[in-house]
Amino acid sequence: MSKSLPIDSNSRPIPAFKIGFGQTFTPGLVDVDFGNEIVRFKAIGDTKFRLDSNPASEIIILDAETEYFVVPINEKIYIISGSLNVMY
Repeated sequence: MSKSLPIDSNSRPIPAFKIGFGQTFTPGLVDVDFGNEIVRFKAIGDTKFRLDSNPASEIIILDAETEYFVVPINEKIYIISGSLNVMY
């Protein structure tokens, strides 16, 4: 990532995540360019998804789990099953 984390008074990085737009997506192509930023994925039901261009990149998130990923520029997410609430 090209952006640095903020630093606290003890010179330690502060993990931070900006609040963005949240939207729920169902199976199929998520036609959003996430721009190489940190994206929050929350599973609604057990959910399988992958990078659209790479079938071997499949990820499974169980119901109600939340994970954070950086989606490369010009990549799209493809949801195989379940639903994802995505904050970007």
